[in-house]
Amino acid sequence: GNAVYFSMQMSMSIGDTSRPVTGISAITLLNSLPLSINVYEGSGSARSRGQLQAVQQELLNSLLTEN
Repeated sequence: GNAVYFSMQMSMSIGDTSRPVTGISAITLLNSLPLSINVYEGSGSARSRGQLQAVQQELLNSLLTEN
């Protein structure tokens, strides 16, 4: 079905330690109810967005197939 996707890059700081965080979100309808899937990672890798998209798509496909 249709979904809205967006990505984000941010920095998370705890005390003196700062770490880059990448995340992507998808929002769609599942059985007429809104569903949002958010996945994040904190390695700072340039490939992280592509890896997150694969994980998110697998989760979304699994949920849509089961319901």
